[in-house]
Amino acid sequence: MRLRHAITMAAAAIIGASVVWVPPATAVPDPAPAGQLIPMPPADGSVPAGFASWDEVYAYQLGLNAAAHRLTDADPSADSGFAGVVASPLKRSIQLWWKGPLPSSVQRVLAEVRSSIHVDVYAAKHSAAETRAAIDRISKIAGSAADGLASLEPRFDGGGVRVSVTGDAPAAELTAAAGGVAVETVRVAGKQRPTAPRYNDSPRYYAGGQWGVRNRSTFCSTGFGVLHGGVSRLLSAGHCGYVGMEAVDGGGLQSDVMGNVIRKYTGLDSMIIDARSMGRMFDGNYYTTFYKPVVGTYDAVPGNLLCSSGAFSGTICGLTVLSYAEQIRVESPPGTVFTVYYAQRVRAANGPVWGNGDSGGPVFGLASNPAQVLAVGIITSGVAGTDTWCQGVPAAGTRACSQEGHYVRIQQILGHWGATLLTSSN
Repeated sequence: MRLRHAITMAAAAIIGASVVWVPPATAVPDPAPAGQLIPMPPADGSVPAGFASWDEVYAYQLGLNAAAHRLTDADPSADSGFAGVVASPLKRSIQLWWKGPLPSSVQRVLAEVRSSIHVDVYAAKHSAAETRAAIDRISKIAGSAADGLASLEPRFDGGGVRVSVTGDAPAAELTAAAGGVAVETVRVAGKQRPTAPRYNDSPRYYAGGQWGVRNRSTFCSTGFGVLHGGVSRLLSAGHCGYVGMEAVDGGGLQSDVMGNVIRKYTGLDSMIIDARSMGRMFDGNYYTTFYKPVVGTYDAVPGNLLCSSGAFSGTICGLTVLSYAEQIRVESPPGTVFTVYYAQRVRAANGPVWGNGDSGGPVFGLASNPAQVLAVGIITSGVAGTDTWCQGVPAAGTRACSQEGHYVRIQQILGHWGATLLTSSN
């Protein structure tokens, strides 16, 4: 699909030796075709059609995302009609949803992007700003209606808010709180559950290693290394412990003490461990010693393909991003529910995204050099009702793994802590 009013250079005015691009007076997006779905990679793990390797898929995705962000940033106004974008390397294209006519600034960028990438532009029912405001109102619902909320997700096509509920949907309360924004309710089995080395790391610690509390059986995974207060430290998931707790690596002995948990914020399910770290990440199975350097961050959008690297499951790739940042309700420990913001949902085509023991571990994309990685987020939870088999060690009945899960975006975590990502160059 193209814009109804074609964007061409035919309307350019030539002044001296300069060419000035003049956009059409209006540019109305096309109606979106029915059944817009984000494609999934092959369930058997094979390389998607049209690509020679997975490295080529991830390299192509980098260029696709750069173009998508140019489009989303083209109109920074508070009343922007931007609704959502999907950048899928499997489609080799971008889909942009917009409410109302496209501003000239967006038309200009669109024309430039279309010179090398196919872009479809569709009409949206609601803008992203309207949807965010509706989510904020729904999140403030009190009483029994609030008890049933499991997650609040903006639809990537501007179609409104996707609300996951654990019981009968409180339709009247949700509709009233949404204030005219469409609400889609989905019944789920329960609230999000925490994904409770690698095996035995040592200072300076890498992302994706195993850590826990001495003399306890509870273990989580280390997140990316950061510079915080001028010192190298480690991120992990906030539900893994409490401030003042002594963290140990996978060896679990006195000599394996990493440091204490010094910061925790449940709103991002994030914590900081005062342990010396490096800009490296384990890549491989539970026993691996192989690592890749971390070289920067990556802002993922729906349709992107990512990887996870939990200490128990090991590295899993081909995870498809299904949502923008959403609010989720996580239950940990049982009976205690807290809200996590800026979580993005991913799904594996076949098998797990991660499982218990992987909480706090890294979610990443590959850099243009596939021997390097880009930090995307930190593993927080699995989606109830999407149970599947586990990979890694132990792959036993004591583990629970999910085909869908949530991670928290690294940009928001770094911003909250005033921290800087540790990379191979710092």
